[in-house]
Amino acid sequence: MDNQGDDRKVPFTYIWAVENYSEPIHLTLQSPSFVVDSIEKTKWCLVLYVNPHCVLCYIARQSDSSGLKSMEIDFELAILADDGTPISEEKEVSFTINHHSKIQKLIENSVLYERRAEILPKNTLTIRCRMWRKEFSINSEDLCFARSKLRIERTSFMWPVTDFKGLAGDKTCKRVHPIPDKKPVMDYILRLNQNDGEEEVRVEIDVEGGRGYSIFGEISVLDAEGRIIDLTKIKSRLHLDQTNIQFPMLTTKSKLMADEYLCLPNETLLLRCALEIFIGVSLSRIEYCTFLPSLNTEDFLNAEKQNEVDEEEFAYCSGPCPLKQALLNLYKDGSFSDVTLKAGTESFNVHKNILSVRSPVFKAMFTGNEELCTAPKHKIVGTKYF
Repeated sequence: MDNQGDDRKVPFTYIWAVENYSEPIHLTLQSPSFVVDSIEKTKWCLVLYVNPHCVLCYIARQSDSSGLKSMEIDFELAILADDGTPISEEKEVSFTINHHSKIQKLIENSVLYERRAEILPKNTLTIRCRMWRKEFSINSEDLCFARSKLRIERTSFMWPVTDFKGLAGDKTCKRVHPIPDKKPVMDYILRLNQNDGEEEVRVEIDVEGGRGYSIFGEISVLDAEGRIIDLTKIKSRLHLDQTNIQFPMLTTKSKLMADEYLCLPNETLLLRCALEIFIGVSLSRIEYCTFLPSLNTEDFLNAEKQNEVDEEEFAYCSGPCPLKQALLNLYKDGSFSDVTLKAGTESFNVHKNILSVRSPVFKAMFTGNEELCTAPKHKIVGTKYF
């Protein structure tokens, strides 16, 4: 990277942590939206793209109220190690912001998994983006942290195939619900296929309601002592018109029959199945921004609403959360309070905008009635404060 970028003060840094990052074979993921004050309050996101070979990323501008049509900016993208140092090669690139940037390759998958302990601590991939206006000096330096959590469902079970010796060209099935009472539903199917006079033991999965999911499967043949005889694995993504996944050959019937007492106790084939399914994103949000007070409130709240997936999980910060502490301090000292709630003998100085975001009842109260909107105090009848 050019030394000029090191000497110049960076006005905006965006750090995005992607949790539950296992070994996706295909993934397209958009980061939480962010607004850059130092670049005319423009709105952006990162787009992460993973294919079977490498991890790529680019910056995309989103619709905003800045009115800015075009501007040359510089940016850098890098993957960070667990100690915050950049792992991938940083690249300083210029582009015009009315389009998305060129796609940058961050790291090869082979390198990523070889250095998993260093680059994926606790299965978290961290990407840093730094942006500044081209040939424009800015004194302020803003920092933003975001987090996305991939939803991975894992299940494992034993599948005893009874009367295996009598299975000849037929099939036997086992229905699995990886997520109780929800789709996808999967039928594991075991078949004996003839190939050059050899009966091959093969397993496939019929998937109902699981299109677009990435699936990682592993099936082991166990002997009477619980040891693995044979093992087969698969990584596959269900495309829009695909409902069937076929594993490579598991074993052969002749191999099992050669040591029938150990491999087929009570004429039963013992299979251990493990399944990992990438469902989507369970959480995506901005965690902390140094420039939060200067953000356009409507843009910020709209961005958070778009990023929200699981409201119950979204409502709470996990671990230290500066934003949560700042809101708590705001409530405790009553700064900029614009309404008072009274319950019994207790009064609370609160903020209409925060109550409206968290409660549709308060939102309706403050927006649907002119008298309630302007009243400085509200009494909550039939409620006691505990």
